[in-house]
Amino acid sequence: MTGPGAESPAQSARNGWTIAAGALVVSIVALAAWGDPALLPATLAGVGVMLGATAALVGGYALTACGLGVLVMPLVRGSRDAVPVALACGVGLALTLSHGLGVLGLLGLLGLLSPIVAIGLAIVGAGVTFVWVAKWNDGRPPQSRAARQLPRGDGGARGGRGSLAWLAAVPIGVLIVAASAPPGWLWSSEFGAYDALAYHLQLPQEWWRDGRVWPVEHNVYAFLPSYVEAAFVHLASLGAAPIDGPGGHGLTAGSAWRVQATHGLSAAFGVLAAWLVGRFVRAVLIEADADERAQRLGAWVSGALVLATPWVVVVGSIAYNETAVLAMGAGAMLVAVDRRVRPVWRGAIAGGLVGVACGCKPTAMFFVTPVVGLLLIAHADRRAWVAVTGGAVVVGAIAIAPWLVRNWVASGNPVFPAMTGVFGTGHWTAEQAERFAGAHVFEGSWADRLRLLVWSDPDAPDGAPHVARFRGATNVQWGLLFATGVVGSVGVMMRGRVGRVGMVLAGGLAMQVIAWLFLTHLQSRFLLPCVLTLAPLTGLWVAEGRWIAGRGVVGPVLVSLQTSLLVGLFMTEHGGRPNASTGVGLSLTMARPAPAVERPSPWAWVNASLPGDMRLYLVGDAAAFFYERDLVVNSTYDSWALGDAIGAHPGDPGAWTEDLRGRGVDAVLISMSEVARLERSGWIDPRVSVERVEAWARTLGPPTMAWPELGVGVWVIREGEG
Repeated sequence: MTGPGAESPAQSARNGWTIAAGALVVSIVALAAWGDPALLPATLAGVGVMLGATAALVGGYALTACGLGVLVMPLVRGSRDAVPVALACGVGLALTLSHGLGVLGLLGLLGLLSPIVAIGLAIVGAGVTFVWVAKWNDGRPPQSRAARQLPRGDGGARGGRGSLAWLAAVPIGVLIVAASAPPGWLWSSEFGAYDALAYHLQLPQEWWRDGRVWPVEHNVYAFLPSYVEAAFVHLASLGAAPIDGPGGHGLTAGSAWRVQATHGLSAAFGVLAAWLVGRFVRAVLIEADADERAQRLGAWVSGALVLATPWVVVVGSIAYNETAVLAMGAGAMLVAVDRRVRPVWRGAIAGGLVGVACGCKPTAMFFVTPVVGLLLIAHADRRAWVAVTGGAVVVGAIAIAPWLVRNWVASGNPVFPAMTGVFGTGHWTAEQAERFAGAHVFEGSWADRLRLLVWSDPDAPDGAPHVARFRGATNVQWGLLFATGVVGSVGVMMRGRVGRVGMVLAGGLAMQVIAWLFLTHLQSRFLLPCVLTLAPLTGLWVAEGRWIAGRGVVGPVLVSLQTSLLVGLFMTEHGGRPNASTGVGLSLTMARPAPAVERPSPWAWVNASLPGDMRLYLVGDAAAFFYERDLVVNSTYDSWALGDAIGAHPGDPGAWTEDLRGRGVDAVLISMSEVARLERSGWIDPRVSVERVEAWARTLGPPTMAWPELGVGVWVIREGEG
């Protein structure tokens, strides 16, 4: 009972959320001012553009997801976590719908009708959600509604739920400010989001122009499932992006504000994943009959640790697909431990979410499936194992089937570019398939693999970036999470009430690490799904620790230390000026230099100085997203136009130029640094080499424009010019 003058639980909750909101605002302003306070107004304006784009486009996408999630509610009726599970399912269904509509051409091919389809789905979703909420609350007095929202065992407002919300405030602030930077500016560990510029964003641009989400033969990554990339096309449709025009097309049209929405969607997936991880920990603690304080502490610590882990913020602030995998995996874990859901539906929902996770990134098959599978088996009676596993396998297969069918039709190989020895090489030669496979495996011994997991790469060249030297769990962008997760697994397994779940999570973590060691080419980012086991193990350890008086301090201290590391890493980007390009705007970045640089970037110079009708060939560089013109470009594994010319005219560089002119090429951009890197790695077309490219460049004469510090030059080869 609340005594006279004491703060009520509801008031305590409101005060906690107010403190968290204030901390979020202060962190955004402080981070925006870092490096150069004079850029604060411009940076805050960039943050505003990102948040506005996210509210408009990601908000519309969320309405579609909510409407789809309502369809799942009857299957989880009676569940304590019905709403979060349904929301996770709604997002999974929305991603599947984006891919399906994109393959059918209903998000681009219809021209002006495409926005009507996308906006119509959002309106219908909003209506369905509104009707469900109204029906859910119909006839219930306010006190009954509150009781329903806070069922017994909930670490909710009655226990001061908002008092720990501040743990997530600063990490979300970093996520927001980082997501407001233009793609390609942050992060050094991702080499300026190279993968986003080469395919996560570039492919949606091409699909929007072509009117269909479909594999293209010059970019092998278009053959991956691409559910998240299809969602980026969906955002372009919601934003009524033009197909073509003088102001650009698709995501980069006009002021390119739609691009920022792709960052917002990735960030939203990250926040959703953190929330679902917290709900998972809370559900485990409720089942273990833990007190409300422990539930609240474990949930907030685990969720905040997800957001405070630098790797999560790195991939969540750029247009990558990893945070969607985390969100789908966390949703699957949450429903897997919910005994109030019938076994067959529990398996079906978990399997469907894992299938969508694989549709976001195929490696989820090795990193998410084992964890969810173990949880399903551990939380089902033996008599229900057939129903649980059967539902999971069937619905999981249905969720990933659209990709398999699409690839089979496009290449004859349902999993291309994988398993080419079984299903065929598609449009590739056997040499290309072998080169791709060789680039995605690690040939070292057991000892070599284990060393990379816990220490630096002895074969890394002098001066190699940190991410190339520390390729495993000791990469600085993991911070404390691996250490706390491993220690937590031991502590949790020793606790009777949550020991069984601890053993399952520890087993899942072990399987994830084994998958990383033997099924990948050992990059630190590929361990990201381990967040789904490491953060819950830490949260459960803190909540169930023996230091009853101190556990409320240990958890927040761990989150604060992880957050401090995150902030420190962000502040060191671009020589301590992480925001120097944030307020410039993408349209300006593409056409002229940002304030932090003294001369135009190659893409800015090309867009501003080369006639728009010139067809540009990118040699070596595949980061094509910013070039607003017709391009000839390829991934290193696909056929090189220059390689074809060399093969047709060996030893005759002049003929190579004529061959390219015959393909309609008017100008070439050669990134000699990339050609050299690809040759060193062994990933390059064997017909192309630094020696041959340099010999060819000499026949072209002086470059029209050059960036010697980047190893990049542009030559005009159109007849009569240059």
